[in-house]
Amino acid sequence: MTNFFVPPIPGWEQSSDEERYAELARFARVSPAPAGQRIARIVYDHDGYTYTAEVGRTLIGQRRVMRIRNKQKREVIERDSDAAMVLAIFAGTPHLVVTNKGLGARSHWDNPFMATAKEQTYFDS
Repeated sequence: MTNFFVPPIPGWEQSSDEERYAELARFARVSPAPAGQRIARIVYDHDGYTYTAEVGRTLIGQRRVMRIRNKQKREVIERDSDAAMVLAIFAGTPHLVVTNKGLGARSHWDNPFMATAKEQTYFDS
């Protein structure tokens, strides 16, 4: 995947990735994962959409729906997105996803929010 990082956070520019990660874990009320067990990306389902939450990127989702036009059925993909950027993902049942909501980004998701991952990808050690 990619090497571990935490995206820049306003007001924390002088902090290292490790310090930001530890602070985000405190915010989420979880323990920071050790190197090699840090999650870079998860895929999860919510309200009929399959979403991808990836550290450093905004949330994106899509779902397949059937549409009828001129008496013909066809499958289309509906997309959804959110302005919040993923800052960290913490393992659990369910996972906790921390975003930059409240740090200038608007979002319809809570921060942090829970997601049951059907796929996950770790950062390279």
